[in-house]
Amino acid sequence: MKKSDSINQFVDVFFDFLSSVMGNFASNIVPLLAGILPAYLTWKHITGVLLFPSWVGLAGAGVIEFLGLGAGNELMKVWEHNRRYSDGKNKMPILAPTLTAFWYVSIMVAFNVILEASPNSSFWRIVSVALFATLAVPAYALVSGKSLRTAWKTERSVQKAERLANKENEQQQSTERTTNERTPHRTGNERSLDVRQKIGDFVRSVQQNEQRTPGPSEISRTLSVSKGYASDTLQVILKEQEGENNE
Repeated sequence: MKKSDSINQFVDVFFDFLSSVMGNFASNIVPLLAGILPAYLTWKHITGVLLFPSWVGLAGAGVIEFLGLGAGNELMKVWEHNRRYSDGKNKMPILAPTLTAFWYVSIMVAFNVILEASPNSSFWRIVSVALFATLAVPAYALVSGKSLRTAWKTERSVQKAERLANKENEQQQSTERTTNERTPHRTGNERSLDVRQKIGDFVRSVQQNEQRTPGPSEISRTLSVSKGYASDTLQVILKEQEGENNE
């Protein structure tokens, strides 16, 4: 590889990295910095036209800009939520963030445009003061709308968990019913009679074919039963055979 090719490749990689960093910075930081200029204009007209103290201007400018940022963010979240759910009962009210965004635009127009054009107009000064004085209304509406959306998400999560639990329970019950249908229940007495019958059949088979009676050890080993149970059952079988022979 030529030296010029290496340099060109390094330049391409470096500027690709630089453009990626700058693009990420622009998409994340610049939107937040965009509120500095309107915030300054708001502070200027609050202190210079409405003659409020400087700290009130700073507080008002900051609150108004953050209110606009919150309104835009909440408005997009509600819009995305309503777009995903077509059922009317699942839709969230969009009035609160819309009202807040409208209030923000109204304040921006009144403070930064109209007061700049007509700083001596008593009417627009009163309108601006009214908007400023009722700033808590859209703020409370925004908080209420966000709380409602959060409550809805919590309720939906609980309902989803309950549906999942019910579905798993139904699947488990269905599996148990299928297993029960394929495997009939048998009582302990029924199983004991079956084992006794097997022992009796084995004893008679050996007696008929080999002219002898198998012992408890042979029965236990052949039929996989306990030696004690085989011994007790063998005694019962022999007594029954003795009674039959006596008759």
